Amino acid sequence: MKKALLALLSILFLVACGESESETNANGSDQEEIEITEENVEDAIEEVQEIDTSEDVDSLEVDIEEGVSIDRDINDVTTIDIEELKRDFEYNVLGAGDEISHFSIEDGVIKVTITQEEHDLLSLEDLVVAGYSAAGDFLLEYDGWDVLTIDYPAVGEVSMNRSEKESNEYGDYFPILSIEEKLGITY
Repeated sequence: MKKALLALLSILFLVACGESESETNANGSDQEEIEITEENVEDAIEEVQEIDTSEDVDSLEVDIEEGVSIDRDINDVTTIDIEELKRDFEYNVLGAGDEISHFSIEDGVIKVTITQEEHDLLSLEDLVVAGYSAAGDFLLEYDGWDVLTIDYPAVGEVSMNRSEKESNEYGDYFPILSIEEKLGITY
């Protein structure tokens, strides 16, 4: 399709150039005059339509079949990649002063232990709820796990099944109220 559009634009450009050359020739220029007829344009259009674009489509399909994948699966994560996943988790989830003391993935269960520092403006409970929510947002982008369990020694443990997620226009997430219920937080 791109080739056809490019060829058509080239033809139109040549037509425009041809007309301007005819005008300069009428003014006494020594340039060669190019005659563009309706038949020439129709022939050029037929040539553009005959361009075989199936090669490009086939190569695109081959690329996709050869493993270009949008979905990410935690089961495909190797031992080395677990460290990379942990690093990404730390970057996307932890706040300043937070530390991961345990991170594992076994039989579809992700288990993490996070130690948090006190914060001047927010309670530890609020930090835990925000942290678990951020962890869910991050990990729900991956397939291949069923349960996310995060232990916060100073506050408690939150464990949610993947099926407890909700979705909106921004993606999948664990509802804040469900996280608060798991921690026994009521307002």
